[in-house]
Parts: sequence; C-alpha cells; structure tokens
Amino acid sequence: MVSAKELNTDFDLIKKILRQNPRGMTVTEVARTVNRTKNTVGRYLDILHASGQVEMRTFGMAKVFTLSQRIPLSQVFSHAEERVMILDKDLRILQINQPFLQFIGKTKEEVLGKNLLYLPVADPGIQDLFSYLIESLEKPGLNDVVPIHVREDFFFRIKTIPIVFEDGGIGYTVILIDVTEVKRAMSALTESERKYRELVEHANSIILKMDTEGNITFFNEFAERFFGFSKQEILGKNVVGTIVPAAESSGRDLIELIHRICTSTEQYQNNENENITRDGRRVWIRWTNSPIRDEKGDPVGALSVGNDISERKQMEEELRKERDFINTTLHVLDALVIVLDRNGRVIRFNHACENLTGYIEEEVTGKPLDMFLFPEETSGVKSVFAALLSGKSPQKYRNHWRGRDGSPKLIEWSNSVLTDPKGSVTYVIGTGIDLTRFEIRDAR
Repeated sequence: MVSAKELNTDFDLIKKILRQNPRGMTVTEVARTVNRTKNTVGRYLDILHASGQVEMRTFGMAKVFTLSQRIPLSQVFSHAEERVMILDKDLRILQINQPFLQFIGKTKEEVLGKNLLYLPVADPGIQDLFSYLIESLEKPGLNDVVPIHVREDFFFRIKTIPIVFEDGGIGYTVILIDVTEVKRAMSALTESERKYRELVEHANSIILKMDTEGNITFFNEFAERFFGFSKQEILGKNVVGTIVPAAESSGRDLIELIHRICTSTEQYQNNENENITRDGRRVWIRWTNSPIRDEKGDPVGALSVGNDISERKQMEEELRKERDFINTTLHVLDALVIVLDRNGRVIRFNHACENLTGYIEEEVTGKPLDMFLFPEETSGVKSVFAALLSGKSPQKYRNHWRGRDGSPKLIEWSNSVLTDPKGSVTYVIGTGIDLTRFEIRDAR
C-alpha cells in the first residue's frame, strides 16, 4: 500500500520530469526515469490525466504525455456566464463563482468550506435548488429543466461533471445553465394566439422560426427592427442569403446546424454566428435553438431566439489583436526580453534570447533561470530577483549568461515587474543589452 505522502512525491517527480521534457514522454520512458514499474506509472499518469495535470497524445499504439499548461481556475470562473460551483465528495463547497453567489444571496466567505446540505438559506426557492443539485449528483450529465422560484420564476438545466483532484480525491463540478428566457418563449407558443403575439412580438430578442431547410416562417417585430427587413420581404426566404452571408462557410454550416436541431432529441442547442443586416452591417448573434415538432412528433422546423453579441465579439477581436501585437513586438526587438514567474521559471523568451544562447523558447519554458547563470554569479542574481519580488525594483544589473556552447555573454539588464490587483508581484520582466563585445575590447 502506497501512502498519500509517497503518492504525492511520485506525482511531483513525474510532473518535474515532464516539465523537463516538453516534447513529451511515453509510459516506458517515464517509468525508466522514476524507477517504477510501467503498470504503476501508467496508473499515476491516468490519475494526472483525469485531474487535468497532464495531456495525452497517441501515436499508433504509443501514448505520449506532456505537462498541461493550466489556466488558473479562478480566472475561468470570473469569466463564466453560467453559475458554477465545485464540491468535494462530502458536498463541501470548494469553489463558487460570483453569478452563483449573487443568485443565492451569499458571500464567498459564508459558503466556502461549508456542506451544501447544511448551508443556511432563508429563501425556500434556494433550498429547493440545493435539493435538485444534490439529486443531480447521482445522475451526472445534462438533466431536465428544473423550475426555481427566487423572487421570480427561473428555469435551469443542471449539469454535473465528476472530477478528480490532484490528490486523487473525487469531486463534482455543478453548472447551472439559465434557460429562463427560452423556456418562457417556448411556453408562450402553447398559449393563445393573443398571448403568443403579446410575448413574442414585443420581446427584446430576435425570434424567428424556420422550416427544416432554413426557410423563414416567422420573424418577430424586434427582428424586423434589428435586421431592417419587413415580414413581407423576409418570410419564405432562406436565412442563408438574407440574414446570413451566402458566400461564406458559415452559411453552409448553418444549414447543417438547422438539420441537426430539427432531428435532435435535445430540447435546446446554442450557437453563435455572423449575420448581416439589410444595410450590410455585420453583426454577431448568440442563438438558442429548439426543434419544432408536429402532433406526431415529427420535426417540422426550428425556433431560434437570438441576442446581439457584436460588442463582445469586437472586444474579443481587439484582445486577440493586442495579444498578437505584443507577441510580434516581443520577437522583433533587438533587445533581449525574458519573462519569469515568481519562482524564477522562464515564461517568455524572445528571439534575441534564442540567438544569444542557442536555446529555443520551447526548450527553456518552465525551466529555472539558473540554467543560464555561472555559479559565481548565481547568488547576486538571486538577490536582485528577491529585491524585485519585494518591490524594491533594482533598475540596472549586469551579469553573465552561459549559452548552449558554454561561452559567457555579459548582459546589462533593465528590470520591471507586473503585479496583481493586490500589489503582489506576479511576473518579472528583464530587458537586456549584450555588452560582450565591449567587455572583450576592455580586456584588450
């Protein structure tokens, strides 16, 4: 029997070895390096793969493992639109995002570490929600829509995903998918014509119906105002060539999606695509789609409810361009640029650094700065690094770097740091100039 301490030690050793071999290793290679049997290492790698700490690729019969480039869970949570919570096997709350906290009227301090069974909430609707959540853990996957009354009626799909933590423990990710607006729209379709028109025609969302080939059979007033087409102009026309550009792959993809929606057993499907208005503006719409069936249950079309997300898409594109610009600028600079994390491991390594040292960025990423230092200068460099972490920010420093061929290069560094919102240093950035030729000239 292997103790938890020994297991964690083996896990750390395997991850260290994979970090040192960014191109990946097979089970046999890892087993040989850590001096364990293939069966033991295979089980360890399965646990690390299940917990998301390593990635696996297959080449024929061989499995090659690499260390995962993991995104901090808190960042994922902060950008999630859905309500997300992580529980351990004893139903204690380990993580919960802000939309979930706002919905249940609690702060993070009030819920973290608490058992979901005994979390004190006054609203009966929240109590009902917790009961549904606990029941859903017994049947993972996407469950039926559940109605919850908290100040008003809400409808959620509860998705529960079993997970494995780094220590091998079992837990659950719980995701609440809000389908309230779609549910209300779908319910309205079963009411009287008057109520149906009152809800659909005055909704602040695009609502349209299509037959199985994508021909528009219903177009609400909001859609008329948004796209600039009247009902008389649009009804009977295909979405492709009217509100979806016909000459692009998105048009073909949309027709395939409509076919899938109409024949699917799922009640709702979401997609985002680029659309075009009558005056030629390109707009991005997030659609929630549902099949329409006749009395016999046969598919006759699809109902789509859409909202304009053009502003969000524009922000994403601007962020992408900014990221690409930074990457391009980083590598075209003549100066050496290196980015280190708080532990002194290499995060970024520009082309100038590659040319100077003979190492490529993939070889050094994740490795300590020590690999470039000469022993007699290591202490001084670490003192400067510690000062930077403490906020003292030494502006200039000179030391030698050792390249792949062992030759020394004299570098003058200008240092700066990046901090988080609390002021803690997260990254250290060094910009250097190669002074080797001047040092050689002075020596002469």
